[in-house]
Amino acid sequence: AKKEILIGAKKGRTVLIPAGEPLLSDIENHKTVSINGEAADYSLYKNERTKELRFREGGKDRIALSPKIQDKGMLSAIAFSASASMEIGIESDFIVNAISSLNDNIFRQTEYSLKNMQTIFDAYNASFESAVCAIQTLCDTRKSPRALLLGDMLELGDFADDLHKRIGYACAKAKEKMDR
Repeated sequence: AKKEILIGAKKGRTVLIPAGEPLLSDIENHKTVSINGEAADYSLYKNERTKELRFREGGKDRIALSPKIQDKGMLSAIAFSASASMEIGIESDFIVNAISSLNDNIFRQTEYSLKNMQTIFDAYNASFESAVCAIQTLCDTRKSPRALLLGDMLELGDFADDLHKRIGYACAKAKEKMDR
């Protein structure tokens, strides 16, 4: 179904797909995007020495990024946005400035230190995917203690029960890494 978007696309245009996605790998004129640093045409990765996020094109570091947002879902969106920007010739400085200005919204992935506990506040129109990303982001932090508090996801219609149960499974899977 994801390929349906290509029905109206002009022939010969580049299509960006997630690296390692076998269901999309047969698309003509595709380039791959990664947020884990694996081999891809475009890749966002964390430099372990400097701890900064780097954006790589064709195996060559192009820009350093400083997004305030660190959850995997948003980093994936940033990687795809930077890749698309590079594809259409937008200057690196413009991309860096745009990405560094993200997250002026206090309801999205805002980090606080509260009573000696690292807190990630993400309360803007949560979806199943954003809730799972928030759980994974909290599990991936090296800071401790970790606590997880989730609220309702609204406007899910007939899928509400199933998606809330799936969030419960994601929480159960993350339980060993949580203190509260």
